[in-house]
Amino acid sequence: MVKQEDYFPELNSFKFKDIFNGHDYFWHALNNIAGYVEGFLSDKEDNTHLLHDCFSREDGFLLCRKKFIAETDIVVKGLNIYFAAGVLVEPTALIQSHVLVDSNSTVRHGAYVRGKVIVGEHSTIGHTTEIKNSIFMNHSEAGHFAYLGDSIIGCYVNLGAGTKFANLPFRTLEEKKKKVKKTLSLKYEGKLIDNSMEKLGVIAGDSVEFGCNSVTCPGTFLLPGSMVFPAVSVRKGFYRKKEVVRRSNLV
Repeated sequence: MVKQEDYFPELNSFKFKDIFNGHDYFWHALNNIAGYVEGFLSDKEDNTHLLHDCFSREDGFLLCRKKFIAETDIVVKGLNIYFAAGVLVEPTALIQSHVLVDSNSTVRHGAYVRGKVIVGEHSTIGHTTEIKNSIFMNHSEAGHFAYLGDSIIGCYVNLGAGTKFANLPFRTLEEKKKKVKKTLSLKYEGKLIDNSMEKLGVIAGDSVEFGCNSVTCPGTFLLPGSMVFPAVSVRKGFYRKKEVVRRSNLV
């Protein structure tokens, strides 16, 4: 059995932990980020005016124009965006709708928060890092040139510069022309447990480390304390606790 408590022993410290409630498999929470964000903000008052002139508001996103530090919780109801007190957003960061960023986290210069993203406290979405449809917990960092798609990142995880989480299975030319939507087959201990996800990047448990320019295939599950060495490509599947992936294992 694949249990969320095995991957995220620090989960109780994550403000938005109840997003994982009521799912057959905890990674199915990725299918409900927009709904969760709307529910979290439903009883909160809009105070967009406190952004002052630090952002320009376009159709579907905020573009940071000047350095912004939230002095109190900020709620942008029209875009379903929330910055907790202490959040720092640097100029040129682009933030699309349905985003929650908890206290004392940083969205750096040139970051692209591409919608349906939840970020815990004291975390970093870094320079030219793109993140979409993902859950990124407390004290974790993707500081430089990373891509996180359809992924769940635990607490105290570090992504070395250039880390990429692939999230879409390969398709043939014929499948592309027919716009076939393939799903990932996830097998645990030789048994199929789920084939419902069209996109799924990495599930990285607490304190996982990714070396610079490492790449994971869609559907990679890493238990706490695992390490992926720099410039390593990781085959999809379920990895042991504290496993060290030193070499690319695609062949």
